[in-house]
Amino acid sequence: MTLIGVTGTLVILSRFCAGGENLISPSVEFYNTLCDTDWIHWNRSNKRTLLIMLQITSTPLAISFFGIISLDFNLLKQFYKWSYQAISLIVQFQHK
Repeated sequence: MTLIGVTGTLVILSRFCAGGENLISPSVEFYNTLCDTDWIHWNRSNKRTLLIMLQITSTPLAISFFGIISLDFNLLKQFYKWSYQAISLIVQFQHK
């Protein structure tokens, strides 16, 4: 029964992490696109606008809980590690 609960939790968490990753990737791509623009021939107003946009987008958008945990694939990887350890511990206690 515990294995089913852990598996269900992993499936739900993976969906949330994929959604968080789907927010991070386009924001990084947008920043890279801004960095690759041919701004040298722009007027002064457009250059300032580009600088403001570069400052705003330098940190990728991410879904986080109180700034402690971000929903991305790193969280999923960490949770897989924790669940493997928990399952190993449960199996170890069941055999004793």
